[in-house]
Formats: sequence, structure tokens, C-alpha cells
Amino acid sequence: HEVLKGVLKISRQELEVACEEFSNIIGSSPDSVVYKGTMKGGPEIAVISLCISEDSWTSFRDLYFQRQ
Repeated sequence: HEVLKGVLKISRQELEVACEEFSNIIGSSPDSVVYKGTMKGGPEIAVISLCISEDSWTSFRDLYFQRQ
């Protein structure tokens, strides 16, 4: 089941490399941390790590991506 069609899937390992083992923190809030990274080939990315319960994830995901 594909949830978000047309969205590039990136592995955790690729994100760890791009974000220098998640050491480059550029922002945070009580429920998230934002990391800056550079993908292989050059594009810069921002990775958001959320602290959210599994029960809340589906409704949060749907709401968040509707805003984008």
C-alpha cells in the first residue's frame, strides 16, 4: 500500500549519512528535532524527527501532508 504517491523514499541509512549521523541540528521543539543534511549528488535537505505516539501518527500524517 503506497501512502504518498510520487514522494521519494529515502532509507534511514541514507538520512544518517546525509545528516552526518544526525549531528547537524538546526532547530527543535518539544515534539521534534530538525536536522540539516546534504544528499549524495548535492541537494540540501531538512529532516524532521518527530516524537509522536503510534496511535496519533496516521491522523497527524494526513493533516500535515494536506498542508504541504
